[in-house]
Amino acid sequence: MIRLSRLLSDGMILHKDKPCRIWGKAAAGSKITACVADSCAETITEVDGRFELFLNPPTPGGGYKLTVKEYANGTTVSDTAVVWDVAVGLVYIMCGQSNAGFPMSRVRDTYPEEWQSPDEPDVRTFKIIEHPAFDHIEEDVLTGSWENVNPKSIDAA
Repeated sequence: MIRLSRLLSDGMILHKDKPCRIWGKAAAGSKITACVADSCAETITEVDGRFELFLNPPTPGGGYKLTVKEYANGTTVSDTAVVWDVAVGLVYIMCGQSNAGFPMSRVRDTYPEEWQSPDEPDVRTFKIIEHPAFDHIEEDVLTGSWENVNPKSIDAA
């Protein structure tokens, strides 16, 4: 059974003009293929089931579909994972101290125009909640999902 990273989920953004890393876990020794638009790649899972491959990004824009297939015996599809509404564009990673998590709701009075029409389907966020682990390295992020800017998300941001 294919298990993709939580970052590879519906509404995700692939960075334009950069090789796109696709990774996850499946049955050990399985053939894995991944395709988005006309770009496809394949690999064989490691002994522990991990896999990683790279795709060339399609033209910037949205509405793409990422399809990852697992082949149990090399020719028969045993599982398929599909990620919908994939966008290609600029990706920014933001981290920092407490001000990096400054909520938009605290500046509503200062920037009221941001609440006039906050529907921006091409602007998406993926917020990871802190989960410190001091005795091991996490294999994947434990929280988060992709969300576009909309009236509900701007108040929660």
